[in-house]
Amino acid sequence: MPCYFRLCRLTEKGMKKLETPREVFAELEAAAERAGCKLEQAYVALGQYDFIEIIDAPDEAALKLYNDNAQQHAWYTAKTLACFPAEPFFEWADGDFNPFLNYWMRKARSLESGTRPAPDSRAGFRGGT
Repeated sequence: MPCYFRLCRLTEKGMKKLETPREVFAELEAAAERAGCKLEQAYVALGQYDFIEIIDAPDEAALKLYNDNAQQHAWYTAKTLACFPAEPFFEWADGDFNPFLNYWMRKARSLESGTRPAPDSRAGFRGGT
């Protein structure tokens, strides 16, 4: 199953609910199961986010259903990242595909930051000019 990391930040309502944290995480596990997902692990975080969930979901539709189930109480807001293990990524990225991957990663970062990639960022890309 695909793996997703959810970066979660408690709302005011969620902060009040922390009086019973085991209940909160039990409800999250139940919401995951109802959606066909599995809450693999949850971590308390210090910093910008309050906790991180690691979720296995069969597809994005199941993940959306989990999100809808989990958000019904409005205890937190979340950002979700699709993830996969590094080793298969390394195998996939080796060889002729690497120049395209390099360009794609730079392009994604430039879109996030609002800057344009450097003109030489396409160096080695074999598709067009």
